[in-house]
Amino acid sequence: VPLSLVTEQLPAVERGLPYAVQLEAVGGLRPYRWDASGLPDGLALDPDSGLVSGVSEALGTYEPTVSVVDALGSEAQASYTLECLRAPLVVRTEALPDGLTGEPYMATLEASGGTPPYEWAVPELPAGLQLDARTGRLSGIPRQRGAQELAVEVTDVRGAVASATVTLSLEVPALTLVTE
Repeated sequence: VPLSLVTEQLPAVERGLPYAVQLEAVGGLRPYRWDASGLPDGLALDPDSGLVSGVSEALGTYEPTVSVVDALGSEAQASYTLECLRAPLVVRTEALPDGLTGEPYMATLEASGGTPPYEWAVPELPAGLQLDARTGRLSGIPRQRGAQELAVEVTDVRGAVASATVTLSLEVPALTLVTE
């Protein structure tokens, strides 16, 4: 069977996220030796295994060419179209630090992916807390105790939206008894 590349297409790269795709060839005589040109920065092809992997910050369309050579010197080559896309917008904050009622509180919501800058929204904040929509910073002096599930939403500059529910626990500070 003559040597040929059987990988038909390469899946899209999401900017800033790990990428790994195993290229496949059939025929010829193993071992194979792999080579590629035109891959985006941050991605590399392992010459022994045919694994394309790495983390790329590139955006746009690339047209890499891949070749494989078998032990007898036979070669197969293929060109691909590889899209490098922005990673999806995701709320990274899973829970907020606990706080005390009547005491200053501050925490910052975090997101990744999409296209910054982000705009944050939390429709129902506990009494006494405010949200800076530009930075995702929650601050203030909470007045109500208890655990609350907060619906958090972030929007990027291109209009992509991500949402999550995060927990905020607020407790009453311990009383200190002072005797003289």
